Amino acid sequence: LKSAVYAVLPVLEARFERSGFVTLDALELDLFCGGATFIKCGAPPSVIIRGDKAEKIAAKSLPAGLREEPAVIYSKIRAGDTVIMATDGVNLNCGMRGTPFDICGALTEKAADDDAAAVVLRLKEA
Repeated sequence: LKSAVYAVLPVLEARFERSGFVTLDALELDLFCGGATFIKCGAPPSVIIRGDKAEKIAAKSLPAGLREEPAVIYSKIRAGDTVIMATDGVNLNCGMRGTPFDICGALTEKAADDDAAAVVLRLKEA
């Protein structure tokens, strides 16, 4: 994942010169050991929901193009966990119950702007 991020950073930096800042939010899951690697460049926090608890995955990092290293955050996931990643303007304090489709719909329906997006995934036992 780190190699892929470093490969696209120059493209994002070039875009920064023309149209303003660009954020990057990436996730790599290791389904064998439960490792989750989040890479963020100016991206808003992500959330891992486990039962009734939510773990915020956040880092202070600048958007791509501002010559700062991406933030790398390591966490653990397991069967039954739900991971939510969303763009700016999505309120992660609402819509945390139901299927991943329900959660994604609730998050984007109440978004602050029209270009909001959310990715919701739930791990199941194989």
